[in-house]
Order: sequence, then C-alpha cells, then structure tokens
Amino acid sequence: MRYRAEECVYATAASAACKMRSAFVAAGVAISSVAAQAPFPVVTPTQLRQLLQRQGDTLVVVNLWATWCTPCLAELPLFDSLARRYVHLPVRVWLVNVDSRARRQQVLRFLARRRFQAHSLLLSYGRGDRWMDTVHPEWSGTLPATLFWRVTDSLSSLVEGEWTAAALEEHVQQYLRPQ
Repeated sequence: MRYRAEECVYATAASAACKMRSAFVAAGVAISSVAAQAPFPVVTPTQLRQLLQRQGDTLVVVNLWATWCTPCLAELPLFDSLARRYVHLPVRVWLVNVDSRARRQQVLRFLARRRFQAHSLLLSYGRGDRWMDTVHPEWSGTLPATLFWRVTDSLSSLVEGEWTAAALEEHVQQYLRPQ
C-alpha cells in the first residue's frame, strides 16, 4: 500500500509526519500499510538510503538516536531548533530512531509528547549489525551519530558523538551554499 498525499490534514499536530509520508510518495518509496497508519514512518535502512538519494540539492542532517542513549536525548532539542531555523532553506533535519522493535511503543509515546518540528522516522532493521553499513559504511554503531547528506555534490559525512549548539551550527554552515 502506498500513502496518498491527499489524505494529509496539515492543520493537525501530525503534519510533520504527514509531510514526511508525502516525501516518501514523491520519492517513489513504498511504505507498508502498518507504517502508513503510524504517526511516524517506519523505514528499513535501504528505504532510508533511497529517500536520501532522492533529496537532490537539499542538505539532509540525519540524527541517529535511541531512547536509552542519554546524550542522544540531550541533543534532540538542538536538532529540532536547527530544523526550525532552516525551514526556509534547502536544509532538512531527520530524527531517525534506532531503538529495537520491542521499544517501539515507548519511542512513539516519547515522540508524541515532544512534537518535534524535525521529521521523525523509526528505523526497522534485522538482527546483527550488518544493516549499519547500509546507513553509512563508516558508522560503527556509536550513538549519537549524525549524517550530513547532499546528493548533488556526493556529500556523505558521518560524525559520531555529541554536539554542542555552536559546533552543530558551525558544521551545518560549512555545507550551506550561498542563497
């Protein structure tokens, strides 16, 4: 089943999730009927890469995080603030949760309470750590981790570890193009 963009009601609190589902449709990435019903899209590492590949000249900042990772939780507001500041530029911020399926309900409650401006995705992966190479070949699995991605100039930079607001802003600024 594919999500249909006309099903979106942008006046709702779930508008960010609805816009992300619309991006899936525009990118030609099918999402399961279960994911289509969820407030936050569930993607495999392969689907995440496909979606990133279709972002063109847009800088995508992908924050990989988990609810059990204290530094991850501490820096989520930095990424949400980044999403709010750059909403009118070709910059998108995606919060990609990597918790196990067993923690999915806890993650959904956490995200529902926060109402982030940044797009939130739930990563669905198999056993072992082979899926990490699909996300980025240099990712060791350390959290938090941040991927900076832009297709048009083959930008694919991974940074493992925590951010300060100033360091994150400086890192994003180096990838911005003059408008």
